[in-house]
Amino acid sequence: EMRRQREQDAKERAEQLKSMREEKSVFTYSLRDDLPVFGDGDSDLDKHFEAFHDVCLVVKPKGDREKLLLFARSLKGVRRRCYDTIIKEAKSNGDYEAKPASVFDRLVAALDASFHESDEA
Repeated sequence: EMRRQREQDAKERAEQLKSMREEKSVFTYSLRDDLPVFGDGDSDLDKHFEAFHDVCLVVKPKGDREKLLLFARSLKGVRRRCYDTIIKEAKSNGDYEAKPASVFDRLVAALDASFHESDEA
């Protein structure tokens, strides 16, 4: 149920992103200071994805590979090592270049399985 809701939220954000592509922003955004961080002390993956998608609405990454690179900058510690492992595998089997969207989905699934806040918490 939660996974379906997350997928629906992601689809809605993607539609918002598509509709906002042509709009010009009236403010600047600093990726160094304003990017959400998901590190070793964090457990709310849904909150991080929501904040990351909000950043994508503003920054408007061009393509899925750029989104992967941006997402890497939002991860720290063990979460970043998980990202690095998946990216290394994807580069070795060609998925990083050929299917970056599926690599992002694989990354999300791995983070969800390993680091998602439990329903009991």
